[in-house]
This record gives sequence, structure tokens and C-alpha cells, in this order.
Amino acid sequence: MTEKIETSATSSDRNGQSKPLTRSGRRAFLAAGATTGLAATAGCLGLIGDDSGPGEDGFGEPGQMTADDGTITINFWPAWGGYYEQTINDMVTEFESNNDNITINANLLTNYRDSRTTAFTNIEGGNPEKMPDIAHFNTADSILARDTGWFQPIEELMNDVSPDDMIDAAAATSTLDGTMWGAPFYISNIVMHYNADMLAEAGYDPANPPQSLDEVRQVGAAAVDQAGADFGVTIPNAAWFLSCWIAEQNEFWMDNKNGYEGEPTTVFSTESYTLDIVNWWSDLASDGLYFNAGIENWAEPATVFREQRVPFNFNSSTSIAYVNSDQFDVRTAKFPTLSGDRIGHHRGGAEIWAVNKARSDDEREALQKFVDFALSPEVQAAFHKASGYYPAHEGSWGVLESEGWFEDNPRHQVAREQLENWDRNPTNIGTQTGESPAISAEVANQMNQVFGGKDPQTAMEAVKGEAKAALARYQRQA
Repeated sequence: MTEKIETSATSSDRNGQSKPLTRSGRRAFLAAGATTGLAATAGCLGLIGDDSGPGEDGFGEPGQMTADDGTITINFWPAWGGYYEQTINDMVTEFESNNDNITINANLLTNYRDSRTTAFTNIEGGNPEKMPDIAHFNTADSILARDTGWFQPIEELMNDVSPDDMIDAAAATSTLDGTMWGAPFYISNIVMHYNADMLAEAGYDPANPPQSLDEVRQVGAAAVDQAGADFGVTIPNAAWFLSCWIAEQNEFWMDNKNGYEGEPTTVFSTESYTLDIVNWWSDLASDGLYFNAGIENWAEPATVFREQRVPFNFNSSTSIAYVNSDQFDVRTAKFPTLSGDRIGHHRGGAEIWAVNKARSDDEREALQKFVDFALSPEVQAAFHKASGYYPAHEGSWGVLESEGWFEDNPRHQVAREQLENWDRNPTNIGTQTGESPAISAEVANQMNQVFGGKDPQTAMEAVKGEAKAALARYQRQA
């Protein structure tokens, strides 16, 4: 059963505007969220400075999920419901058809910001009936979610699947202090789409796309000069790209090993390895080679690429499903790096989190069944084919191979190889901080000013100053 609910968030993460980094109060996770959609609701709902939480056995009482006729209802609140509504409906229908006494109430939320804000607001309200059982958050929200004290580790609800079944690149980012709190529901990494026809017209071999950022600039400039392109490259202005380029250099974006050894106190935005990236990006803009669609705008860069105005589009691997054309030869390459060498970068995507409610044995078993189902190889493989997001379960790859999926869809093989070739290092398993949403917004804000002519060094000093102030006020709860 799928139901749409009224939510407190109305703007999309992919069209978000940056706001100053502000924090106050004991509940650190909420202050970080204030810069990305919670500020308007925090005061009136009592989110800041409130000590509410689940009791010793969880929110509510055992049996609260069970109707008089014995039917157990699981509240599942997935993000990006509008994009993947049919896929989620099919998933829910399949599960319910095999579990007669379990109903899934799937509340479809707009995006990651909406899923976080709506879940936090309703859990804070204290009524278990209005809370999700399974929430769905961006990987970057892991510390925020754990620090609320509202969730139980998802690994406690795994039965037929386990954290060991997840591919390394997925499990590493989902594990906090040795515990998998949120399970990777689907994952992504960064790829580069390119117009093979335009590369050939510019005098370059389409079978050998650029591997380094300097090569991207060189070929992009040639496409402008010789192949009719308006710009050399388009990249969404999102902090994920900068942090991934840093990780590919085997360097840290934050201290305390990117937050895995305690809450960070600073970001390394003024280090030479960061400024090398920012200067490359800035030079593209100042030379008219970069198409800037604005802060967190992912759609327009893809559109500009499909219109053949640019030879290169850096994007999430999920975009392989929709960045295509019957007018020219669209191909996909691995993520170009500063040097051309790769160790792998931290993945994107989202995780499912279990709200810590008091449950009867039957209710707990029902929830375990749904968690196992959602993370199973077959469901993960089906979700990949429908959405473009990659499966986290290692067994899904065999399912897809047996169906001939990668042979028929070779562009998807590119992102798969990046995931399989990911070489685990402390620098490339992601960052963990309660201030992740706020810092990401500040990075995008400053980069947008850089594209308008601001000095990169000055911009990155501003990022460092704002981040340090925010991080100093965050009190990690565990």
C-alpha cells in the first residue's frame, strides 16, 4: 500500500540555496539540519534543546503495529518517491503478496532533505503511530541519525542477510564504530558521460576518454574550438565532487580521519591538494569552458549535455539510466582524477534506518522479513535496473550477470568496475560529521562565488572558517 503524506519540506535538495552555518542547543544533530530545512520547524516543534527519546524498550508499547485482525503494518518512508514510485510500488506489492499478514505503508517523500526532515519531525512528535518504522536517509546523514538516539542498529534486524553480504564500498560508509546502523539500500559513484561523436570531430579517440582533469580541459577546449561545443564540461556544483577528488588523491577532507575517530574540528579546504582541484575548476569557469547551472542543480547539466552543447557531463552513476540520446553516441567513462590515477572514492546513495520502537516478537519478525527482503540480491538487482542506483548486496551482481544485464548495458559496467576496484583507505570511506549538510552547503555556496570570479584561496578560507565554527559547537552523542 502506498500513501502520500503531507511533509514539512517542500524544496528539493537539487535546487537548494545555501544558508549561514548556525547552531545552538544540546541536540547537535538538529542544528546542522537547520541550514538545510529544519530551521523553520525546530523552534516551534521544540527540536532544539529537547531531551525526548525512546524509553528503555523503545517508543510506545509492544503490539502497537498489530491490528485487531492480526495484520502487522510497517511504515516505510522512502526518499525520491516521485522518481521511483512505480519501482517502490512493485517492491511493496511483491513483499505483501508473499506475506499475507504484513502490510507496508509506503509514504513517498520528495528527496533526502524531505525524508530527514519529515522523519525527524514526526519522531520528535512522540506518537509511534505517526513515526516510520523504516526511514530512508542520505549516507551523509548517518551521524545525525545515530546521535538522535531514536534508531536501533539495522544489523540487529538482519536475519537472512548480514553486513558481510554488502560490497566493501557500501559497507564501509555505512559502518560507524564497528556497527552497521543504517544499511545501504542503494549506492552510486561518480562517472563522466561523453559525446563520442564530438570527441572524434575534435580529433580525439572516443575509445580513450580523458583520465585526468587536465586531459578533460584539453579535450573540452578542443571540442569548443573544433566540434561546435558551447562549453568544455559541465559538473553539478555539489560538495560530493570536491570531497571525492580529494579522496582519490588519498587525502583527508576533514581531521580525525574524516570523522571516523571523533567529530572533526576542521576541514582541509586550504590544503594544496584541495586548492589544486578548486583552481582547476575555477580556471575552467574563468576561461568560459565550464557550464555552471547553479547550486545543487543536477538536471540542467544533463540537459545541456543531451543538447550537444558540451562534450562532458560529470554525474552520479544513477544518471546512466537517463543521460542518453538517439542523436549521438553517448558513452560513459570512469571518474577522471587530478593525476589520472584512482584508488576509488566514497560512494553516494542512501541507507535504511530502523526507528527504535517497542515491538512484539511477531512485529520484530515482520520487520526482519522486510529488511531482509529489501536488501536481498534479487530486490537490489531489480531496483538497479529500474532506477540506475547500484545494488549494495554482493550477490546482486551474479543475478544481473545471469540475466545478461551488463552485456546488454555496457555503460553500467563502468560504474560497476569502479565499485569493484575500490581500494579501501581511511581517506575514501566517506566523512562522518553532524555538520555534513551545513558544510556541503557552504562549499557549494563558495564555489558558486568562485565561478563568478571570487579568488579560490579566499573562498576556501571562508569554508574553513565557517566549518570550524560549526564543528566546534557540535557535540557528538556517542
